[in-house]
Amino acid sequence: MNLNEVKQLLTEVSAIDNRKLNDQAAEAWHSVLSFMPFEIAREALHLARKDDRVIYMEPKHLVSWAKEAAFKLDRVK
Repeated sequence: MNLNEVKQLLTEVSAIDNRKLNDQAAEAWHSVLSFMPFEIAREALHLARKDDRVIYMEPKHLVSWAKEAAFKLDRVK
């Protein structure tokens, strides 16, 4: 996933929790999530937002939901 895609994810996250977006935050998230395809990250974000254990979204939540997101996307195809 590239930096612009990470910014798209953070825009979606900020719509929920009103976090401030800046380049430092995007770069920090990118350093954790750059290995992940955008489609999987976006689905992982949607799954993590439904998880009542997630209080404040962090990149680790997307990483932990990535396997389930990939599986779900494979089933839809």
